[in-house]
Amino acid sequence: MPVTEIDTILIRRYPNRRFYDTSRSGHVTLEEIRDMVAEGYSIQVEDSKTGEDITTRILLQVIMEFDAPKLDILPRQLLCEMIRINDRLARECLGQYFASAFSSFNELRERTAAIQRLPSPKIPPRLSAPAVADSRPHE
Repeated sequence: MPVTEIDTILIRRYPNRRFYDTSRSGHVTLEEIRDMVAEGYSIQVEDSKTGEDITTRILLQVIMEFDAPKLDILPRQLLCEMIRINDRLARECLGQYFASAFSSFNELRERTAAIQRLPSPKIPPRLSAPAVADSRPHE
């Protein structure tokens, strides 16, 4: 599904919970949204009635339905704290923390990939030990 000249695919969610991909002018499923993201496309999902950006909720729904084991990397205590803390504090502190952590992760991944693309250094063949003169008398 190649999309050209589009930075972000805009998807609208209608009250009947159907998703409409404005770039293809057609309905898409949650699984197709997952595939778009997996292929590297950037998406934005908005509520058709309010215009509210609901991308984060939809991405969480995708993870819950298709990639739930990935949630196991989040410590239980962190999830409990996210429920307990003030909304403003969560947006400011946790948002910045996760953005920074994700940026560091991507940088490390790119560095690792760059190192793996480097040609292997040529290692000279192992030199054989010099012949040792026989110390026995010659007959």
